[in-house]
Amino acid sequence: MDTAMKIGLGIITCDRPAGCRRALNSLPWDRLAKVVLVNDGPAKSLAQAQVQGAQSLQILQNDSNLGVGRSKNRALQALLAAGIDHLFLMEDDIFVKDPAVFARYVEAARITGIQHLNFSQHGPKNKTPDGIPDPATSVDYGPLRITLHRHCVGAFSYYSRACLQAVGLMDEDFYNGGEHLEHTYRILRAGFHPPFWFFADVERSQELLGEETWSVSQSLIASRADQAELVRRSDVLFREKHGRPVGRISVAGKGEVLRSLRKIQKRFGAKSGNFPQTAGPWRPQPRRRNLWDKLRDRLRKVWSSISG
Repeated sequence: MDTAMKIGLGIITCDRPAGCRRALNSLPWDRLAKVVLVNDGPAKSLAQAQVQGAQSLQILQNDSNLGVGRSKNRALQALLAAGIDHLFLMEDDIFVKDPAVFARYVEAARITGIQHLNFSQHGPKNKTPDGIPDPATSVDYGPLRITLHRHCVGAFSYYSRACLQAVGLMDEDFYNGGEHLEHTYRILRAGFHPPFWFFADVERSQELLGEETWSVSQSLIASRADQAELVRRSDVLFREKHGRPVGRISVAGKGEVLRSLRKIQKRFGAKSGNFPQTAGPWRPQPRRRNLWDKLRDRLRKVWSSISG
């Protein structure tokens, strides 16, 4: 790999050897200076997840289930200690489709100056009912475009070293819920990312990364019996820490978002980059679901129950 670009990846896995194996086998090992695998499940679950040619792989086994936030912090700490400049986190239900994915995110950060990016297309939140990407808008920088999305998804994330050194790591008081969102909120308040509800991703990221088909049963966190309590607790923690619940954070206007992007570009971005301009429809609020959307969802559930 290009030693001038020290790129590292942390993978978080918990008792899903098949997904872990697929994630590991999808990696372009020659483009990564270091890969850290944090296992938050039983050690025996890794026995089926061995991969060939993983010279840069470091495995960290948690003594007990620490939760996703603490596990991600372990990965980030190991990458920072190794001198990595461009840090990525990936959960075990994501896999690489295009080996250029890491370079694409690093280049987007270099041009735009945005120091933290999140893959937006994991799960249903940033998609239409038909599964099509549904960003709030796209932004043209000349050499490339980025998309801004209404929901922050933490299954694949990019951080610059400078960003993490300034803001710190995830708050470990959060457990399996809200830790990545609260961390991103601190990052954007420090001026490294555009306003809340406009979460940045590279354009056409669904062509770079794949995911297991998302469902409540597939997600080890969403399927927990105490999931509702974990969500409630994370909401309380966020409110106590920042003085308001997530739902009360106001939606910035178009002018405010563009001013933020230009300020970030001027502070951190490539000097040759073009002035950012919106390049698509401006949809700061989610598309309203109509009667056909609801009927289609009902038909899908009926078909799933029949075919299952």
